Amino acid sequence: MVNISFIGNEGLIKSLKSNLSSSVNVTVTSKADIIIVTVETLGDFNVLPKNFEKPALLCLNSNDQRIVQYIKNYNFSGIIPFSATKEQILNKISTLLSVQQTKTVNENELIKTKVLAKIDNIPPLPVIAQELLKLTRNDETSMKKIIDKIKTDQGISSKVLKLVNSPFYALKKEITSIDQAAILIGTSTIKNIVLSISIEEFYKKNFSLYGTTGGKLWEHSHHTATISELIARKLKMDTDSAYLAGLMHDIGKVVLVDFLVKEVKKPDDEKQQTGLTHSEVAAFVLEKWNIAKQIINSVLNHHTMTDNNFNIILYYANLIEKDVESRLELIKDLENRIKIDLTDLVNILEHFRVDHDDV
Repeated sequence: MVNISFIGNEGLIKSLKSNLSSSVNVTVTSKADIIIVTVETLGDFNVLPKNFEKPALLCLNSNDQRIVQYIKNYNFSGIIPFSATKEQILNKISTLLSVQQTKTVNENELIKTKVLAKIDNIPPLPVIAQELLKLTRNDETSMKKIIDKIKTDQGISSKVLKLVNSPFYALKKEITSIDQAAILIGTSTIKNIVLSISIEEFYKKNFSLYGTTGGKLWEHSHHTATISELIARKLKMDTDSAYLAGLMHDIGKVVLVDFLVKEVKKPDDEKQQTGLTHSEVAAFVLEKWNIAKQIINSVLNHHTMTDNNFNIILYYANLIEKDVESRLELIKDLENRIKIDLTDLVNILEHFRVDHDDV
């Protein structure tokens, strides 16, 4: 049953409600599929907004030619005389909704095409990140070369040291060199920190329609990656891949944010506005960056519970990082599901939510 809201001449509204009551659901404008606007005199226009947020059908009960001039100032989707039968009104409503749905589908397809074009033109990962991704955990010789390269890049070095010295890593003394950091927290951790830093530039946008900032979104990704790495280590799974999946799971938002026009609360909101979710966009981006299929699959399904342990890692890591109030319950649920002790994770989480400016 179609949802209808009314605005305009109260007498006409009362008559129409009585006529249509058994065939439509009368509701408020925010929940309506269509608005019926009733007009009998020029004064009825005084209560009308200039623009309607839903398709608006003008139901007119007047022969006053002056009203025609007023009608031009409003974005009515259609006009029908008040004398029309119930069947005629319902048919008009059905036609308007069909046209609106077709228009929405066409607009979404156009936006979706633009999003895909944007993905195709997304910049490659920074060279340092590409080199790090080619390394294996046991490739100490190459890692030493990368460490040496990091030391020659003042910008990356200072960011690494800033992050290493933040409360997040809870080190007992200040670290003043990359070599010192590599000894204390390991070259693999340094590698992951540099990967995190290397994608930070992508988040320097306005993410207000996601209800956050670029800094906080990047921080969430970095923390999710760290949680994923720890869980993977407990499961004796590929920790580097788990870290990368956590780091990249929201990269799709970097693309989609340029096409949003309304606030997003959940992936369905993204789908409604652009035809794609951030998970789907992320999968396209990671494929373009030649990231491993296991990681792409995990990112694509990070809002869905599956039986795949690698996917489960990211699913829980994302929730644990975001949902502070339910964090301990989520960890307990994960412990029961995959039969591991995550006491270490509880301790690490105490250092999370460091102010991004400090990082």
